[in-house]
Amino acid sequence: MEIAELENESLFINILLYAASDTPSEFIRPVFVEAGYNLRSIEPNIPIDIVKIDRIRDNFPVRQASKPELILYNEHEAALLLLECKTSSFSGTSSTAAQTRAYLILDTADYRSLVGIDKRSRVTNIVYYLIIDRHEDFPTVLLDISEKISELVGNVNPITSSVLTLRDNSLFISKCDPVLNDVNVFPNLKEELLIKNFDRFTRPIFLIPMLKTSTEFEEAVKEPEIIERIKRTIISEFGKHLDDGSVEFELDGLITVAFPLFRTWISPSDNYKNTVRGYFRRFFRAFASRLSSFGINLEFAGPVIRMTFDTADKGRLEKDLVRIFRLTPDDVPEEGLFN
Repeated sequence: MEIAELENESLFINILLYAASDTPSEFIRPVFVEAGYNLRSIEPNIPIDIVKIDRIRDNFPVRQASKPELILYNEHEAALLLLECKTSSFSGTSSTAAQTRAYLILDTADYRSLVGIDKRSRVTNIVYYLIIDRHEDFPTVLLDISEKISELVGNVNPITSSVLTLRDNSLFISKCDPVLNDVNVFPNLKEELLIKNFDRFTRPIFLIPMLKTSTEFEEAVKEPEIIERIKRTIISEFGKHLDDGSVEFELDGLITVAFPLFRTWISPSDNYKNTVRGYFRRFFRAFASRLSSFGINLEFAGPVIRMTFDTADKGRLEKDLVRIFRLTPDDVPEEGLFN
C-alpha cells in the first residue's frame, strides 16, 4: 500500500478506529488504547452554545455544530480527545477553519451524556488534528485561529496536531506540535508506530462502512468486500439456528456482527445507516427466495427479521447455499457451514 491511498477518508478513519479500539489487527497498533484512551463516539453532531457563536461570527465564520470524526476518553487524564482526520492541512480562511473555531469553543457540558461522562467530572477537551500531508506552517495556522478566538470568548480548548510519516517501511504518528499548547496526546512525547510492514499492509476489514456523502456511501456499499461481509454474516448467523426451524434477528445486532462498531457510529444522516440496513434486508429476501424449496418464510417486523424453515435436509441446504451464493472454499470451513 502507498501512503497516498490513505487519502480515502473512509479507509483512514477505519484504520484509526482499530488504533482506538480493542479490535485486533495484524498490522495496526492500538496506539490510542495504549495511551489510555477508549472510543466513546463516532461522528456525533454536537450543537454549539449560541451565545459563544454570536460573539464570534461578526468577526469570523464559525459552524453552529461540531462533528469530530472520533471522540476518545482518557479517564486517568480526565481528557476528551476530539479527533479530526484530514488528508491535508488548511488555511485560516478555509471552511475547515470555521469547523476548528467550533471545536475551540465546545463545552463538555454540551455532550457529556452523549459520551457517558458524569456531569460532576472535571474534563478537558483536546482538539487534535491528525494530518496525512501537512504544510510546515500548519501549527502556526492553528495557533493563530486559537489566539484570535480566545480574544473574543476567553478560554478556549487546547488544540494540537500530528502528521503521519512513512519511514523504514513503517507508518508513524509524529509527536504533537511544540508550537501549540502544551498538550501530550501520547505519554512519551515521541513518534508512535501505527502500522508496521507497510508494504504488506492491505486494506483492513472496515469496522463501519463510513463515508462523507450519500453518493460515496452508495458506491462504497456496492463494493465486493462489503457485499461479501453482508453475505457471509447472514449465512453464518442463519446456520447457527438451522436445527431450530426458526430464528429471529434484531437487524442492527446482525449488522454489528458484520461491522463491529455500527452501534457506536452516530451517522451524520440516518440515510447512511438505513442504506446498510436496506442491503441486509435485500440480501435476506434473495436468501429466502433462492432457497424457497426449503420452505423458508421471511417476515420483517420493524427492526426484527423472523425466519422459519424446513430443517429436514441440512446437507442439501448447505450445497445449495454454496452453489446459489457462489461461496468459495475460504467461505466454507472443513467441518461444513453449520457445524
